[in-house]
Amino acid sequence: MTKMTQNNPEYASMLFALDKNVGDLIAKLKVQGLYENTIIIFTSDNGGLSTLEPQYSFKAPTSALPLRGGKGWLY
Repeated sequence: MTKMTQNNPEYASMLFALDKNVGDLIAKLKVQGLYENTIIIFTSDNGGLSTLEPQYSFKAPTSALPLRGGKGWLY
């Protein structure tokens, strides 16, 4: 079973915090004159957990839409 919607407030909150802090980092680099000579690298583990085996009673916490698959998928 694959979750097709993103409606997890805790996950959304973590993404909001990440986005805000990356913005703060970029702003600080610009103030210090380092932005033009800085590379920011993000790595990923293929997104959130969007699938579970049917025997589990809890729901998948996230969705990777509009991307295909999620954590553990090879897409």
